[in-house]
Amino acid sequence: MCAIEYAMRIFNSAVPVSTVKSAERTQQQEEKGHENKRNAELMLCDILVEHFIEKFNAEQGRAVRGVSPAAMARLVRHTYTGNIRGLQNIIEHAYVVCRCDEIQEQCLPPCLAQDALAKPTAAPAVVADGALLPSARPVPNLRRLPPEALRGVIEQALEQAGGIRSLAAANLGVDPSTLWRKMKKLGMLDS
Repeated sequence: MCAIEYAMRIFNSAVPVSTVKSAERTQQQEEKGHENKRNAELMLCDILVEHFIEKFNAEQGRAVRGVSPAAMARLVRHTYTGNIRGLQNIIEHAYVVCRCDEIQEQCLPPCLAQDALAKPTAAPAVVADGALLPSARPVPNLRRLPPEALRGVIEQALEQAGGIRSLAAANLGVDPSTLWRKMKKLGMLDS
């Protein structure tokens, strides 16, 4: 059995990674058990993410190297309600949205946001010398802008994001598909 099959079996199993706690177990043993479980989850997530990226690279002919540490932290913190396909779907989404050689945190789907219901009050990131930096400027309400102003805001966001639509969308606080629809409506998409 290869490592991926083993990881998938563990990930999909209903048996918890740690054993059932007994009444005699000391606090130190509990902490060690939690640490071991966390390490196993990290290792499993890392193996599976690497497997899915290799799979998508082979299918799409791209060369995505991996996942940034911030994105991996969000992947590990997420609670997966389904089976392994949930993680696969998240990685596939990020793979499609990502235009860099490494999947960044803003490439992940909104369901992984710490507070998915809260709207950002400032743009999450801009590109500067290949690095992602926080932006302090407020995000305009795109629904209330007239078409000319909306076009200008979108063009500015695209310029700041180096032409990367997913990053421009993150900077504007909208989903990439929303940005695409607005660009299509304004005739900004290059055919």
